[in-house]
Amino acid sequence: MRDLARGVPTRSLLTLLARLEGAPWPTGEQLAAALGVSRKAAANAMALLRQSGVLRTEMLTRPGEDACECVAYVRGRMVDAAALGEFEGRLTRDRSVMVVAQIAGAHDYRIEAVHPDVATAQAWFRSLLTDKAVGQGELRFTRTVLRRIATAAAILGSKPGGDPEA
Repeated sequence: MRDLARGVPTRSLLTLLARLEGAPWPTGEQLAAALGVSRKAAANAMALLRQSGVLRTEMLTRPGEDACECVAYVRGRMVDAAALGEFEGRLTRDRSVMVVAQIAGAHDYRIEAVHPDVATAQAWFRSLLTDKAVGQGELRFTRTVLRRIATAAAILGSKPGGDPEA
């Protein structure tokens, strides 16, 4: 846990998170038993995880039938680093954006977003194309089939709620 201050995900931290992912949140007593520590130590560990930003509470909802899920692929322009930083900041502040990833290949960014309808998604994408850091792009409409939240388990090679593979 000492490595949390530096943001380093140790194997023991990943193992702890993998046990918690994909399962109902345990009571303090259940968590202490699972970790083999006192309830106070378990509570302190969870407080440290929250303070470090490793453990967050997020509401997972499925978009309604009328909602429009989309993925925008955009290529950046060769501009100064400040313009790219401003673009990434814009995406960070945009509540319709769910995931932003830098990618290799024909495009530089993959941006997942959810909008109330197709027209709003298209207007949002057109506005992205006007950004000085964006050269060109492509918009695809999607329907999410699976969104996995068990990232620690994936890193360790285990199933959510299961023990890491040896």
